Amino acid sequence: MITGGIDGTALTAIVTGATSCIGSETTRVLPWHGVPVVMGGDLELFTCYVCKLMQAALPHIALHVTILQAVD
Repeated sequence: MITGGIDGTALTAIVTGATSCIGSETTRVLPWHGVPVVMGGDLELFTCYVCKLMQAALPHIALHVTILQAVD
């Protein structure tokens, strides 16, 4: 595993685009290494759904949801 041996307990990650592609994988992997994650997404319902799925699969993780809005 690429992230083996990483101790992220002194870190907090803010992941934008946390509901798709590399953002969702980053959001899934970091908590395994003690990193609390602030999830950012633009669709509130889907972002909360992904957060609940991750918390159900990994009940020990710390996830926080933030809904991002585009600025014109």
